[in-house]
Amino acid sequence: MTAPGNATAASSAAAAAVAAVGSPLTRVFVDTSGWADPILQNTTATAEMVATYRALLNRQQRLVTSNYVLTEVAALLTTRRANAGVPGTTGVRGTAMTRPEIVQYIEDIQALPWVQMTFVDEAIHQEAWRRLRAAPDKDWSWVDASSFVIMRLQSITHVLTSDHHFAQAGFVPLPFQTP
Repeated sequence: MTAPGNATAASSAAAAAVAAVGSPLTRVFVDTSGWADPILQNTTATAEMVATYRALLNRQQRLVTSNYVLTEVAALLTTRRANAGVPGTTGVRGTAMTRPEIVQYIEDIQALPWVQMTFVDEAIHQEAWRRLRAAPDKDWSWVDASSFVIMRLQSITHVLTSDHHFAQAGFVPLPFQTP
């Protein structure tokens, strides 16, 4: 996959971001955008996202994600596949991935030995809802809130994401983002 932007600058930024995480044993949460952006390449930080994603994978960084996140990734990629080239969806980048390729991508993520899947149970689900209700000024999704709960429970501070909501919630987004 070829990412737009300056690849050298992106690689340097990715190396700095991954080094800031510390040891490869330090866990990094991967949000929906962390899995989807390298495919969709639709953010202003796409080159940095792709470079950081590759650097984490090459390092076999301990990654954590959730069943809610992968559900959202599958839905996003399916929607973007369905909307690719549809009139009225200008500005929305599609994907040429077929449904079987999307399913395979999700299965590949789950098969990575350095990815820990956390399943959202009733306690996490309810705590995420409580956090959503307590933050009426935020546009967090339920998936975001469940990710925040998981990250706090597992003492994870860094997250591969292009979603500014994680910085709002006090986490360190990778690649680094300015508020």
